[in-house]
Amino acid sequence: PAKKKAKKTGLFNLGKKKSSSGDTKVSESFGSSEKFAPGIWKKYVELAVRYGQTKSATLKPSAALRSLVAKVQGNTLEAALIEAGLFKFFRAQSITGNYLKDPFSHPARLAFARKDGSLTGTLGRTWIHPVPYDCDKVEFVFKKTDGKGKAGVTFLKLTPTGQAVGLWTFGVAPGDDDDGRSWSKSFDGVRGCLLAAVVDGKSVSRKIDYELMIRRPGQGKVSPAKRSRGLRIEGFADLHAHHMSHFGFAGALIGPSPMGALPADCGGKHADFGGTHENIGTKRDWDWPVQDDSGHQVMHWTHLREAMAAAVTGGRHGLRLMISPSVNNMFVSHLISNKDGDIPLNDMDAIRLQLKAHHAFAERYDWYEIALDPWHARRIIAAGKLAVILSVEVSHLMPKSQGEWRDQFDELYDLGVRAMQITHENDTRFAGAALQHGRIFGLKHLAKKPAWNQMDPDMREAYQDSLAHISKVEKQATVSLDHYNPVGITPEGFQLLALMAERGMILEIDHISRAGRKQLWDWVSGSKAPAAARWYPLNFTHSRVDELMPGKDWFREHYGQQPKYAIRPAVGWDGKFSTLEYMATMEEIKRLIPTGGVFGVRTGPNAQEEYTPSGVDNCCHTSSRSLAQMLAQLRDLGVAVSLGTDIDGFTTLTGARFSRPAGEKPARKTE
Repeated sequence: PAKKKAKKTGLFNLGKKKSSSGDTKVSESFGSSEKFAPGIWKKYVELAVRYGQTKSATLKPSAALRSLVAKVQGNTLEAALIEAGLFKFFRAQSITGNYLKDPFSHPARLAFARKDGSLTGTLGRTWIHPVPYDCDKVEFVFKKTDGKGKAGVTFLKLTPTGQAVGLWTFGVAPGDDDDGRSWSKSFDGVRGCLLAAVVDGKSVSRKIDYELMIRRPGQGKVSPAKRSRGLRIEGFADLHAHHMSHFGFAGALIGPSPMGALPADCGGKHADFGGTHENIGTKRDWDWPVQDDSGHQVMHWTHLREAMAAAVTGGRHGLRLMISPSVNNMFVSHLISNKDGDIPLNDMDAIRLQLKAHHAFAERYDWYEIALDPWHARRIIAAGKLAVILSVEVSHLMPKSQGEWRDQFDELYDLGVRAMQITHENDTRFAGAALQHGRIFGLKHLAKKPAWNQMDPDMREAYQDSLAHISKVEKQATVSLDHYNPVGITPEGFQLLALMAERGMILEIDHISRAGRKQLWDWVSGSKAPAAARWYPLNFTHSRVDELMPGKDWFREHYGQQPKYAIRPAVGWDGKFSTLEYMATMEEIKRLIPTGGVFGVRTGPNAQEEYTPSGVDNCCHTSSRSLAQMLAQLRDLGVAVSLGTDIDGFTTLTGARFSRPAGEKPARKTE
């Protein structure tokens, strides 16, 4: 009976429907609409085999599959990897189903965020959450937003044993009396099942607009922090280190994994840009971590333990706290030729995987713990552990294609996110991005390359946003490239910042345009901000002092005797020419002080102009001697200073005082 009811609603057989224009629409997803659920279970088993959860590659929906799902859900990392693979598989099927020409030819993704839907006439729409649900209870939410059409709505669960069980069916009356009305209901016994919804149009030609979502128990709930006293801590903090970037960038940029045993060599199967760049992940024996290598893992668990060593053994100077941003870039992910076929390319699914990987790491290593508030962080550190704050750093943050941003924000918060960059390499819906490295002009080139009908909705939205960003910037451009992004913080951006302040989260402002950073300062120091955001701490978590960055001409003249330095295109080697507006100005840094914010010094290989009061001879540029110039000036300014290494963020690091490539002669005798 359950299967028959599901079939009647159209879950397994949308059949052939007539559109208002009389055209026949046939579902093509996963081969046909009757097979999409078995197709998901088949992919689930394939991924479970890949990640060592079963050897039964031909496992069908059955009691055995139900047991496998329960086993996987008990393993955080494997469950996260399988979830990521299913999300990517679902997106790929969307493209195969020719979504652009016929948006009804495949199921839409049911999510923990409100998503818009629209139907005309007797068309039907199937929604599915393509990952076995990991809670016992779920709430279904449906809201009619507009239109005079009539519709029938059914929520279902698809069990691992192959059953389709109808949970709730109701009708939406024709006319506009139900406009703005919401329907919601909670159900138990859904763990391990796929969740689905079917919306069937019941009118001849009228339209209905609606919102649809599923909600976890307690989603977005903020629990009061447990305050602590008397926990003085010492040591150092790294405010920007990408601990799980191994799982970003299509799983192909940073290698090997930060978990498990150290391999004899990396295998050389990562960071290959398909001819657009040298393979920075070239196979090499285990001689890393080294500061001039941006493609190999430098945050293996053994490296973190070494950084903590002083603290663990009772000393005062070890690593005690770390902000770890989950990071991704869809453009880079598409460029990498040796990408992992089961790791998502889109930003939000990539960071979901990384966030869950952090939690898996914390489960595996008892000296590592996710901090949810400042007092919690102090208790973690007092117990001799490393306190880790989860952050997010992507260019396509909480996109419209994935639903209402507040719901997406709640999902990130529930995953432990307590810090955030509201923009990254290009503009988001929240703020304009600070230009750096001339990368924006590279994006323009990339935006012309992929076939439009081969992109999923997130990627199309990202390309449209990047092109709009480029258009605005080029109007301001000059021949010298000495220009800034005129786009500041959007109204939605201020709403997001207010919500972050209300929840006590860390505001990271590094990648916001200078126009936006000025707006933000005026906002927190003025009267327009809500009470929670007044004089709220502003933080640069991985930046440098713009005024101390040498100009391009000075820098190249200084290294005239060393061609390697003169032509190397890495970050900072051309001084201010390559950093544009990303680096913090002295005026911006001074604004941190009254807010109580912190400046995280980015430890890249950047030359610095001399700051005589430092007491350090600035005779070995791009080394720790250069870094000392900036640290001393920041100290004398009175700003709170920490490190922001950007490790595993596709960047190299400051070298030792007298280090240089083999065979290279020093620039000065004093070196």
